[in-house]
Amino acid sequence: MVFKFKKLEEFDKYFAKKLDEEEVVCLPTDTIYGLACDAFSKKARNKLIEIKGRDYNKPISVVFGSFEEALKYVECDENIFRVAQRFLPGPLTMVLKAKKNFPSYAVSKQGTIGIRVCDDERLNRFLLEYKKPLLLTSANKAGGEPINDIDMLCKVFSHTVSCGVVSKNDESLTDYVPSTVVSFVDNKVEVVREGAIKKEDILKVYNRTEVINKVYIGSDHGGFECKKVLISNLQKQGFEVFDQGTFSTESCDYPDFALKVCENVVKDKKSRGILICTTGEGMFITANKVENIRCGMGYNKYVSEKTVQHNNANVIAFGAKPYFDFEIKPDTLTKNYEFICQCASYFLNADFEGGRHQRRVDKICNLEK
Repeated sequence: MVFKFKKLEEFDKYFAKKLDEEEVVCLPTDTIYGLACDAFSKKARNKLIEIKGRDYNKPISVVFGSFEEALKYVECDENIFRVAQRFLPGPLTMVLKAKKNFPSYAVSKQGTIGIRVCDDERLNRFLLEYKKPLLLTSANKAGGEPINDIDMLCKVFSHTVSCGVVSKNDESLTDYVPSTVVSFVDNKVEVVREGAIKKEDILKVYNRTEVINKVYIGSDHGGFECKKVLISNLQKQGFEVFDQGTFSTESCDYPDFALKVCENVVKDKKSRGILICTTGEGMFITANKVENIRCGMGYNKYVSEKTVQHNNANVIAFGAKPYFDFEIKPDTLTKNYEFICQCASYFLNADFEGGRHQRRVDKICNLEK
């Protein structure tokens, strides 16, 4: 029987129980509602195929709570990693070579699996706590259109599957755009299906020739804890990180550290800088006083990327506290630090587009003369 949950704690408890019982569950993703099961249960996988009326030889995508978790089971080079850091979490299915530790029944004849990391915080948190990936396919019968209405889901699957569904706020996903499916095998990039992410955007990131590897980073006491998290994240991505201070939470003056970062970025043309204070504004103002520095504010992922593409920014500033008004708790700060890590990846993996933007940047540079 299919039924609806609204409370997150009920979602986690129920879904974990059903997955452990090798059942199929129905849940929302960042694109559509999906049917999912424990990737390490062949019995559950067979049940999912029967429910869908799906060909046993057709592989099923695998959803992880993070790309770092996926790396335990797939092969990855630096180009693939760069694409993942830019577009995940998000509506992208990456077809990669599977390692031998992934169940053979879930691997294609070509030795690949399609992995997803959804842009859905609730689902990702659950997957990281569950500690296992899920096989995930659209909630519909094979060959049919995806079902985006929760009441229709309950009707179609009410007698064929024992599962629950957590509804989105509006209980229907009317703006459905499928994920883009891209194969990264044997150093070849093949777009199997173009969906929410454009082919040219993926190829632009994959084929980058002048990759930024050096990052100079600085903070005051208000950004110190966030800086530690960000440095660890950047090093995992393969960046060479140079910490310019501060080195404690003792009160200090943010202009001192902004200047150190900016001076290094001006000298090292193949580097970029990251600055963090409580709001980001102090660092932002200071950095833009330094000749040949163009510093943007990293309010979100979109702006963090565009400040490079359109403004040729070589430094970015972040606020360690969130850019919205509510009571700030420790878990809120943790989530904001994670969000800043994502924004930093967008900034560091973006390229200046030139063209009409070059004319505008030239006018900015003329103001320094």
